[in-house]
Amino acid sequence: MSPELREMLIAGFVPKYVDKEVLGFLTCLSDRTIDRRVKSGRLPTPLPQDGKLMWVWSEVDKRLKKRKDAAPPVNRAEAIRNGTREEARRASQ
Repeated sequence: MSPELREMLIAGFVPKYVDKEVLGFLTCLSDRTIDRRVKSGRLPTPLPQDGKLMWVWSEVDKRLKKRKDAAPPVNRAEAIRNGTREEARRASQ
């Protein structure tokens, strides 16, 4: 990746089509993780373009937002605290 493109990405510019290197940079995912997520359907399938695999960034972004909205992250400490409170409530009855 060129230093100019890197600076543009950091500044918030995202091209319409991204290759695996840019996709990894934008999502903080390794090449192997990208491959696994494409295979499992968590990321869209790339399109061949001029001998290179490219992703449509809007599709990737949509898929990532969909997954983010689908299941909120579990706060393990909160789950343990709530479970302990529920058990204490049951024991006192």
